Amino acid sequence: MNNTSGNPARLYLPLLNHAQAEVRQQACAILLGAHGQGALIALRGLLEDADPAVRQQARQGLHVIAAISGTEIAEQQFQGIYIECLGQLRVWIGGRQILPRDWMQPDSGRAGWRKVQGTFAYLVHRGRYGTCRTALGQAVWGGQVSATSLARTLTALRQTLAGSDDGPLIERALTISGEQLSFAADAYTTDARFFEQVFETACYTESEQGLDAAVPLYAQAMQLYAGTYMIDIAGSDEWAQRRRDHLSGNLIIAAERLAEYAFAQQRYHRCVEVCRRALEIDDTAEELSNWLLRAYDRLNMRHEIAQAYHSYLRATTVIPHGDEGRHNPVVRTYQELLGTRDSG
Repeated sequence: MNNTSGNPARLYLPLLNHAQAEVRQQACAILLGAHGQGALIALRGLLEDADPAVRQQARQGLHVIAAISGTEIAEQQFQGIYIECLGQLRVWIGGRQILPRDWMQPDSGRAGWRKVQGTFAYLVHRGRYGTCRTALGQAVWGGQVSATSLARTLTALRQTLAGSDDGPLIERALTISGEQLSFAADAYTTDARFFEQVFETACYTESEQGLDAAVPLYAQAMQLYAGTYMIDIAGSDEWAQRRRDHLSGNLIIAAERLAEYAFAQQRYHRCVEVCRRALEIDDTAEELSNWLLRAYDRLNMRHEIAQAYHSYLRATTVIPHGDEGRHNPVVRTYQELLGTRDSG
């Protein structure tokens, strides 16, 4: 049995095995749209997973895709590149994970391997647009980089990524043409890309079929968000912030929709769970703070109401009795809940 933790098809298993037929159809469309025939190769690879539950889910997922799309199932293993960008950067080439020690070349110090990893991360971040030597130097070195240093870094990057059987794949993916460099976007997939696809499908489903139909997709999107985009890459605070804000903003929207649904279903503990997790990403989110206060109120958790409220005030520096505070929806909700309890 194999370790298939780097197989991107694992992310789709909950949706392909979902009880609702509409969710399974949406998952099939996302999977085939993003990966084409490679999706089936990836799912076949999961049939060799060490976990019997994963093997069973993969087998059922293949049946679902075959039934929906009529696509022939290929007897091949996954041979693509999969990159986790949400949280700690992790890379798999086929079934082989690039371990932290792999980034560290024997003849390079800490700064050297950081440059190799940073170069790879920035090229992945740029995707199909690629970058020029000047922009790469600014992003990774903080300024101009010599031709010698860049050449040494790119050589080390190729050596890090290419295993005994992966040389041609890496040579095709990592291209240099004059001043332009790129890591071909069609050669790899990322968890961030999948998160966006599921989130967009959830929004579309809600607009067409209502929130009930979209809840499983919003929940899957929230599960996929494992952490801040490229958070452990040196220098990424400068070039990744816009992408981080976009992804975390989508997470907050997904959490808001799930919190509203859970509250309406009187699942107040679930509402609290969703809100608290999302507020770890953005502790200033007004709507989530509102749902959290109201859920705590329904659960009669008065201490937690006050704690959540004061955490929000610290995060936003809102003064409750100032001009801003008097119009702040979280402040107004808290005062409303206090008034209701006092009058009761």
